[in-house]
Amino acid sequence: MFAVLASLGFANAATVTDVLTAKLFTATENSYTDFSNVTATSSAVYAGNSAKSKTGAIQLRSKNNNSGIVTTASAGTVRKITVVWDDATASGRTIDVYGKSTAYSSDTDLFGSADVQGVLIGSIAKGKSELVVEGDYQFIGIRSNFGAIYVTSISVEWEAGSTPAKLKAPVISGVENGVEYKSAKVAISYPAGATSMTWAVTKDGAAWKGGDATSAVSVDVTEDGSYEVSASATDGATTKTAENVTFTIKAPTVPTVGYEAMDVANVKEGNYIIVGENDGKFYMMKNETYSVNYVAATETTLNGTESFSSANLFTIKKQGEGYTIQSADGKYVTVEKSTNGTKTYYNLRVGKDASDAVWKFADATGGKVQATYGEFTNFMSFIWYAKVEPGVPEFSTGYQDSHIRPAFYYVGDVTPVEPEAVKVASIAEFYTKGLADSGPEYEFTCPLTATYQSGKNLYVTDGTDGMLIYGQPDKVCVNGFVLAPGVKGKFSNFNGSYQLTDAVLTEITDNGKGVAPEEMTIAGITAEKQNRYVVIRNAMLDTEDGVTTLFDDTGTIVAFDKGFIAFPADESKIYDVTAMTAYFKGQVQVYPVNFTEIPKDVVQEPGIGISGYPLNPDSDEHIYYGEVEVIVMKSDDVASIHAVVTKDGVEVDNVTATEEWRKTYSEVGKYLISATATNGSLTSAPIEAEFEIVPEPVITAPTFSLAEGTYTGTQIVTIEGYRGSMIVGTCNDDDVYDYSPCDVTLAAPATGEITYVLTVHSELGEKQGEESTATYVIKAGEPAAEGAFHLVTSAEMLKEGAKVILVSETNAMSTVQNVKNAAKQYRQSTTVVVDGNVVPSVGTDVAVFTVGKDGDNYTFYNAATKTETGAAMPGYLCAVSNEKNALGVESTLSDNGKWSVEFAGSTVKMLAQGEFTRNLLQFNYNGFRCYKPSTTTIDTKLSIYCQVESGVDDATADMVKIIGEEGAIRVVAESADVTVYTMTGQTVAVAAVDGEATIRLAAGFYIVRVGGTTVKVVVK
Repeated sequence: MFAVLASLGFANAATVTDVLTAKLFTATENSYTDFSNVTATSSAVYAGNSAKSKTGAIQLRSKNNNSGIVTTASAGTVRKITVVWDDATASGRTIDVYGKSTAYSSDTDLFGSADVQGVLIGSIAKGKSELVVEGDYQFIGIRSNFGAIYVTSISVEWEAGSTPAKLKAPVISGVENGVEYKSAKVAISYPAGATSMTWAVTKDGAAWKGGDATSAVSVDVTEDGSYEVSASATDGATTKTAENVTFTIKAPTVPTVGYEAMDVANVKEGNYIIVGENDGKFYMMKNETYSVNYVAATETTLNGTESFSSANLFTIKKQGEGYTIQSADGKYVTVEKSTNGTKTYYNLRVGKDASDAVWKFADATGGKVQATYGEFTNFMSFIWYAKVEPGVPEFSTGYQDSHIRPAFYYVGDVTPVEPEAVKVASIAEFYTKGLADSGPEYEFTCPLTATYQSGKNLYVTDGTDGMLIYGQPDKVCVNGFVLAPGVKGKFSNFNGSYQLTDAVLTEITDNGKGVAPEEMTIAGITAEKQNRYVVIRNAMLDTEDGVTTLFDDTGTIVAFDKGFIAFPADESKIYDVTAMTAYFKGQVQVYPVNFTEIPKDVVQEPGIGISGYPLNPDSDEHIYYGEVEVIVMKSDDVASIHAVVTKDGVEVDNVTATEEWRKTYSEVGKYLISATATNGSLTSAPIEAEFEIVPEPVITAPTFSLAEGTYTGTQIVTIEGYRGSMIVGTCNDDDVYDYSPCDVTLAAPATGEITYVLTVHSELGEKQGEESTATYVIKAGEPAAEGAFHLVTSAEMLKEGAKVILVSETNAMSTVQNVKNAAKQYRQSTTVVVDGNVVPSVGTDVAVFTVGKDGDNYTFYNAATKTETGAAMPGYLCAVSNEKNALGVESTLSDNGKWSVEFAGSTVKMLAQGEFTRNLLQFNYNGFRCYKPSTTTIDTKLSIYCQVESGVDDATADMVKIIGEEGAIRVVAESADVTVYTMTGQTVAVAAVDGEATIRLAAGFYIVRVGGTTVKVVVK
């Protein structure tokens, strides 16, 4: 049994529940202790680390990254987690539940990388009791999201003998087919359910790297060459192979730059680079103050053939007894004094405007230079923070012997060649390419709209994703300001936070309406959704040990104070919190920018739960069969709830309750539940839910879209079973396993022919229908000719999605919309050949429309429409005037673009709906226009021709053979009557056959009935 909003559990399979309490674990007091090989009712085995509270509760924590409960052996598939909270747990605390298809080794896995941690299935906040697991996970892990938590018990419900998720192919990412990179990081995912994976990377056609793996793989590729990546995974029974990816690595051609070490006794004026060295690697000082007292650095090869940014050149000039060091944009390198309480700091900076920034140079060991600034005795130094992997290089002021003096290299007046910026069309593309290669400068071809700015933090959006532009001057933008296409900068991955740095902004305009925050729950905020401008509704704050968290009904999240706004002191109130989402050092966070208090006189709406047997468990449709239970839930802070239930529009229940209200329904019909909560004189806003009960399904045998027979070229068969059912079976040696309707491709061989046998049945839950079988012979070659357009003579032939042309005798509507005179705009015509009831082919200048349906009306859309000057103008045909005979195009569908179509033999009458009286489509002189039906004297014949697919060459069933040939249909049967119909049902031939008969017909599609066999056949 599946549930919506609130769940009442599963009843479709055998389940067993383990109840975990502190008595099962080794801890006897509040000291955290490891445990292993713990079992309860099922065959699952548990391990982990926990403590035991004074009240006998299980005690877990997030501190030290080593507390939680994991399964090392499975009892099937996890279906539900139920928690009984102990009162000692602080408000807002949350349990996180993770899942995997492979066993956990210990509780520390829950704090590791994603491949060992597993998938975050969901969270259970204090005040909630259960989590229904969606998806198939054979192993689970349970840990505190933040801080200490206390639970009386944790129940784990297993579905015994569940089928694991169907194995999928590995995913190759980080590179794209046919793309050239300077360097790349190839990532290969390890799919759920796999027991092993084989991968390989070839270089210039030869084996390079690869092997077997039991986890995800990543490979750094830096050498020039042509590469191909392949991977496949197996679960022991089946193997799934990823589509190979080919790419190339090519280092850019760079100019030769000479380096000359500074002679401190005879300093040359000119351009220098300032370089620090660590473990054989070189780092060049950047024109960028990092943090408060450091200047950033970037790795350089220092090999004499390097291309580097002119922005990182520093000009040294003589001034008095010393020298100034000036950046490319005219700022001076200085040391500035600051204090914090009793401590004094000397901070290296780039950014001072004054020219009194004087440095002196002296020799240091190893060819380095001791550069001392002004009145301060501190010297410029290079620092390498080895504790941060792979290390953060910075320049600072040296006051310890361990700091490294930098080297100064004179590069004269060389102007380095700037590499061309890499174009990106979206923030998502910038993230993808930046993660693969952070070296180049990137340029956005799309506009970026500001959502928020504070200090150097400028947040922008492209309409779908968010990005932080770091390092901009304060107050450059406010919400709603638009940066024109062309913004440039570098990609930076700062401890997991993606940023655009060294940015060059473009022209800024005001969109006049601002950008509204995206509504998001705490559970919906992920690492992939960082830098978004969001609002979290009905949230509360909780501060403990200096850490503030937000929590709502879905979970908790750290609210880090970036100084954007003062946090409210009253944590007992409820707020709508506007914030920027963030991801930093492996933790999802938010940076609040506004708190809006929710008044207490607002009554919380009740909750509505619906549970039953869904017709399709994977569908969003709330359609059930059998009994359905409805629950209207009441929160503790309201006095009563009121619920009204209607069935097919008729009221069946109207109740007021002071406790949770439940009722079971079983009659077939459509139900609507509306509920409110009341507290004194106040009533909440109504909340509604709906569902439908249908008769218990009878699972019929699936049907095939393609008649059995012989075909030329690759064919696609659509298999359709009971609504929402699973199609299960085989196509020769391949499995068929997909939701109805599904497509199966019958691939043509290179030569000769191949026979395919399709044998399938439908499954819905535990119900299984009868089996259907079809046999097809597929010949080598191309499919029978397609593209011909056939006359449409009835509504049955004009289907949604059909491709059609509009023709008046031999004049077809073209793709050109004449808009020179907008009031008299019309659609130009072009000539086609009409052969009987068929237009054999059309040129690219003929408008081929896609048919849409809206009730009894039709829409006609053409993506290739253009103006007479060649400007693109895709859209729907529509009426546009009461005054002029005009025919228009609209990009957004209105009633003016919806047409009634009345069939009269070979012609049609088309009337546009909507507001305009000139709405009758006609051809006149040189094009198509709309006329007033009551007064026009124009009466040209308008016809619709529909493009049809190739028909069957040869169909065989029950000892009957029906063959479509050129100009005829040949029937082979024993003693049978033959009737041939047009696609509109008109009888065109009747014959008797005993052996073989040939019926001469014009080219087209026909329905042929021979005895009890009916098939569609094409005559060529």
